[in-house]
Amino acid sequence: MSFEEKLLSLEKKLEATSDPGVLVEFYAPVQESLGVISKALDTLEERGTDHSTEQQHIIDKIEEHVTQSLQTISLWTECAEESIRTGNLIKWTHSSAFKEESEKVMKVVDEVTIKINQSQSEYLAILEKNVTPVKQKICLFIGIALESSKKNLVRIEIDGGISKSSLPNLRTIPWDYQERIDSMPALDQYQTMESNVFWFSCTNEEPPQKCSVMQATGQPLTFFVASKAVDYVADRVLQAKVLYNGKWQLHETQCQGDYVMFQTDKMDAFFLLGTPREREFRIDPEGGQYVHRTDKRIRLDFPEGSVAEPQNFKVTIFPVKVAEMAKRRRMFPDQYKFLSVTKGIHVTGNPFSKAVKVQLPLEEIVNADQAEEDGDIEYVYFHIDGENVRRMTNQYIQRSGDTIITDVETFSSYFGAKTRRGNVDSKSSMEILVSLGFMYQCKLMTFAKKLSEECVQIWCELVKAEEWRRLEEIRLEEHPGLQKLKDSDSKDIFIAERQRVRVDVKGNSFFGHDVPKNSLLITFFPLAEYNNIFLPLQKKISMHGSPFSTVTYTMDKGRKTILHTLTFDPWTLPRVRKANPSQPKPSQPKPSQPDPSQPKPSQPDPSQPKPSQPDPSQPKPSQPKPSQPKPSQPNKIQPFAGAGSCFK
Repeated sequence: MSFEEKLLSLEKKLEATSDPGVLVEFYAPVQESLGVISKALDTLEERGTDHSTEQQHIIDKIEEHVTQSLQTISLWTECAEESIRTGNLIKWTHSSAFKEESEKVMKVVDEVTIKINQSQSEYLAILEKNVTPVKQKICLFIGIALESSKKNLVRIEIDGGISKSSLPNLRTIPWDYQERIDSMPALDQYQTMESNVFWFSCTNEEPPQKCSVMQATGQPLTFFVASKAVDYVADRVLQAKVLYNGKWQLHETQCQGDYVMFQTDKMDAFFLLGTPREREFRIDPEGGQYVHRTDKRIRLDFPEGSVAEPQNFKVTIFPVKVAEMAKRRRMFPDQYKFLSVTKGIHVTGNPFSKAVKVQLPLEEIVNADQAEEDGDIEYVYFHIDGENVRRMTNQYIQRSGDTIITDVETFSSYFGAKTRRGNVDSKSSMEILVSLGFMYQCKLMTFAKKLSEECVQIWCELVKAEEWRRLEEIRLEEHPGLQKLKDSDSKDIFIAERQRVRVDVKGNSFFGHDVPKNSLLITFFPLAEYNNIFLPLQKKISMHGSPFSTVTYTMDKGRKTILHTLTFDPWTLPRVRKANPSQPKPSQPKPSQPDPSQPKPSQPDPSQPKPSQPDPSQPKPSQPKPSQPKPSQPNKIQPFAGAGSCFK
């Protein structure tokens, strides 16, 4: 029996008994592994830091034992986290035994942490990196046992509003576009933002001030953040990226219901981060089978002789957001044609000698009753290599229940689907990348605003295609004076999270040398309400120049494909007057419960501005200091207001 099977067996025992001894047995692997690490640190301290051959041999042995212990701790922590969320450990969380065992683990973790900090050994960076998350997880477990999280908490709903807080007068402020561009930390490939980025403000100050969140007692606060990402936590590691005093740190989380829970004693801002879970398995020359722990329908069958010697492989599963794909299929039936799709699977390891069977479960996008007869249905598999997707032809594909099975000769990334016969075409590859969340179908929106005969600004925005029309109406409502330009409707653009689009203008206008180059790039953040730039145009005087301006959108990297162009004359545009003050205002959320996903209603100015002043209906330039935001306008995007701007 493998360690994982043993651990799952122990987890099942927790349901059938009230004997605390079973809980002690469940906690034993993590206790033993931490004990091994503690002894290894003692040995390193005793041996000193000489670099003799004997010393290196000892260090290698210690590293081997510590690595194995860390793998055990990682698997135990994942199993315990899952068991608290959906399994049998949740039944023990309010027992004295659960509290005692968790505190025993915390005591050893603290001892190990102290030894790491005191030791002068140069071999502890990886160890420290792996022990810290364990400490954070156990803190969350103890918090659940003591119910301390109910006394010291901040609960943030999916719209960003705070529904409950032990700190009074606290409010969230979603980062605006420029803050994300300037201050977002770098993310690894396949990592995704699972929430907006939020500052906090104190609403009892006038004007409301940005603030650091902490308690006077110094006790940690438990944050509960509502997120749709909890539906995919079996395949994605959810962490909180916390900013304090200019530094970003990762904090472990625990899912409870629809909320992601994490603890910190002080914070300036945060967002939720998703990382695909990577699991390791071992195959011997006799063959074997990998069965995914959280979805038993995912399997890899290795025949005897597929490897010449024992080998380790790593597997990552990419979930599909089925509800989102169903919505896209309803809205864009010509682009999305799959009736069901599988999760994506990515395997890394050395080559193998014999074909391996891959079995993946189908997730239903269209109700089976709505599909045509089986004679009109076919099952397909695709091979994915980056953005290159290839249908696997001449492939025998077997259906077994709600799964499809095929053989593969090499490991990489694979994806399966059910579709009507003949529907696989050139658009299918992009449908796969969208299904897995690697790409998004988007549109470009372009507006202009004429403030005077010499002052025109251009609004360039990238939006998800399914939100295009809604956001177009909202922008025109909330920003009086914006004009939709002729030919501004772009074709579909497929773009990845945090990918950039460049904006250029030629003809009888230019952006000016004082506009920073990074201000000409639109970076796509799927969860953000705004992904736009708002730039001032300057008039180009030339006797033989073009009478028009041409705006060109291109991809910033790669082949720099032209995505969209439009031509207009900014200097002959009519000036759109403000909305009629007698018109009713759109509804807005209550001040105490702001909804960042809703637009701020337009506020018509009863007086005309002076020629030297900016148009008050125009979104104001970013002028307040970082400590003085305007939380009443959490989603308002500030236009570029540097040298050469109309706002000078």
